Amino acid sequence: MTILRFQLRFRTTLGSLLQADTIFGHLMYHYLYRHGEAALKKLLDEFGEKPKFVISDGFPSGYLPRPRLTLSSAEIRNLEEAVAQKFPTVDPQLVLSQILRKVRKARYVTAGLLARMADNLSMAALIRQVIDFSVCPLSFNEPACKSAGLKQCVVVDTLGFDSCVWTSEVKMKSAEIIKNTVDRRRASGGGIHGHEEYYWSGDYDVYVAPLDDSWAEPLEELFADLEMTGYGKKKTSGKGQFRIVGVEETTLPRATAANAFVSLNSFVPAAADPTEGTYSVMVKRGKIGEWFPRRVSLFKRPVIMLEAGATFMTSTPRDYYGSMLANIHFDPAVRHYAYAFPLHVRLAATE
Repeated sequence: MTILRFQLRFRTTLGSLLQADTIFGHLMYHYLYRHGEAALKKLLDEFGEKPKFVISDGFPSGYLPRPRLTLSSAEIRNLEEAVAQKFPTVDPQLVLSQILRKVRKARYVTAGLLARMADNLSMAALIRQVIDFSVCPLSFNEPACKSAGLKQCVVVDTLGFDSCVWTSEVKMKSAEIIKNTVDRRRASGGGIHGHEEYYWSGDYDVYVAPLDDSWAEPLEELFADLEMTGYGKKKTSGKGQFRIVGVEETTLPRATAANAFVSLNSFVPAAADPTEGTYSVMVKRGKIGEWFPRRVSLFKRPVIMLEAGATFMTSTPRDYYGSMLANIHFDPAVRHYAYAFPLHVRLAATE
């Protein structure tokens, strides 16, 4: 399967997070502008049967979502023993609880680490990487102070964050922007309101896998169109402006004998999808785009979606999971993209 990596460099803050369903909606509007309403309706109907491509969320370059995994009681005991052997003077339960708190907070892991672990993935194996001080639990990169050791990390964190030891958490940062409301009928101020804007100092990667080879070139054209108009909320006032600094075919970590998948975006499972897994949920309150007349409600119905990183067991790995949601708006033509871009891994047997 061909996988395209679009490397995006944002020149402004964003009004919306880089989520696959929002990116898909933008691409479909540009498809509408290129090919017309009838062609878009036909394409969305085809997506309802089977997607032409799957798309990931946007990630900091070099990172992928942290798989949502659990620990068994036996694995917890083994990890406590590993901590006790390495640091006999430290309370192993306290140390392990601090490590778990950090790891569970982390949204991403490095693609290289996930590639090394794809054939034998488990939460216990990730924790052991931290215990051995091979990776920092915030960034999953090498620790900032390689000579410090885990014990110093734990002691320092008890007293407060120390950037000499911990590497900064990898995530899109946000800021509350306060705006003044103006009543133009009375030419007076009407109060204040706030909204969040997001930013990140580095580049972002978005992965797209054309399940139909004929879509590779059109996808590049649609992303080029999106580059000209901007992404997300408040793009008409200058937010979400970016440049495409690279497009290339790439590969992603994949187990040789996969028994599970990790989703690279938020999605809604279809009725026949696997049900044994670990995940976090989010409520998505989607909106329709600028093409619709303003007499039509901007808001789609709220949807509960599984967040990126959701991990499910499966005996039959596929190129996609999830669904294309209908009945999401009172206009029956409106759809919501809820397919999953799967990363196939092999989960280790629970101890």
